[in-house]
Amino acid sequence: MVTFAERPAVSRAPAKAWDFDARREEAAHQVKTELLAALQALGPLAPDPIVAEIVFGELLSNAVQHTPGPVRVHFDVRGGHVVLAVEDRDPSFPVNGELTAHPGPPGWDAESGRGLFLISSLCRHVAVEPTRDGKCTIVVLP
Repeated sequence: MVTFAERPAVSRAPAKAWDFDARREEAAHQVKTELLAALQALGPLAPDPIVAEIVFGELLSNAVQHTPGPVRVHFDVRGGHVVLAVEDRDPSFPVNGELTAHPGPPGWDAESGRGLFLISSLCRHVAVEPTRDGKCTIVVLP
């Protein structure tokens, strides 16, 4: 697991970024299409497109559920790993900003928690950082 202290500093702009309203289904679909194409263009570094699509969908669903409105999606390659991030305006999760262990599976009757469990099961690393206006959920794709 890569921690934020170990994460290499990136002084340039992300490889690709999109700003859109997460409530607009057509915008989200367009971003997903462009994101998957951009990831595929990475060649040997490209993550599994099915995993990338699932993770993107879960991250975006979280943003829509908790803070419908403006989001920023971006990815970059850092230290040979593809890093995907989704920024939204939800300042409430989590308290310490770091998911140090996989959350356990949600109970069979749980109303929420499945998305985070799925993301943390699929990705090499998951963390949440506070931003000036909310939070940024960052994942390292396998």
